[in-house]
Amino acid sequence: MISVEERFWTKVSIKAINDCWLWKAFKDKDGYGRFNFGKEISAHRISYILTFGPIPQGLYVLHNCDNPSCVNPYHLKLGTHIDNVKDMKDRNRFYQSNQTHCKHGHEFTPENTIIRRGQRECAECRKIGNKIRYLKTKGASNG
Repeated sequence: MISVEERFWTKVSIKAINDCWLWKAFKDKDGYGRFNFGKEISAHRISYILTFGPIPQGLYVLHNCDNPSCVNPYHLKLGTHIDNVKDMKDRNRFYQSNQTHCKHGHEFTPENTIIRRGQRECAECRKIGNKIRYLKTKGASNG
C-alpha cells in the first residue's frame, strides 16, 4: 500500500530546488492545490508538514514565490493572518486593493473607509444599513 507521503509527491512536478514545484492534481478556484487523505487540505500545507513538521496552531503557510499552485517547501514560510494580509497587499494581490469604490458606488476615501477584521468597509453603506435596521426594529416595536 502506498503511503500518504508517496501519494502526495506523485502529484507534484519537481523541476529544481530554486523553481516552483507545481501541483498537478485538483486545484481550487484560486489555483491552490488540494489534497485529500481523509480530509481535504491545501497541498502547500501538506508539503510544509512533510518537510518541516507540524504547523503551530494559528499560523498560516505563506508562499514566498507568489504562486498558489507551488508546493516547493523551500518557497514556503510560516506567518500569522496579519502577515498573510500584509503579504497580499505588498504584492498587490489583496482583492480590495484595486477597488476605488464600494459595490454601491461610494468612493473609498479616508473619511468613508472603515477597516474591520482586516477588510475595508464603506462607512456610507454602513450608516445606511444601520438606519434601515433601526427603522425595522422601531417599526416592529410599534406593532
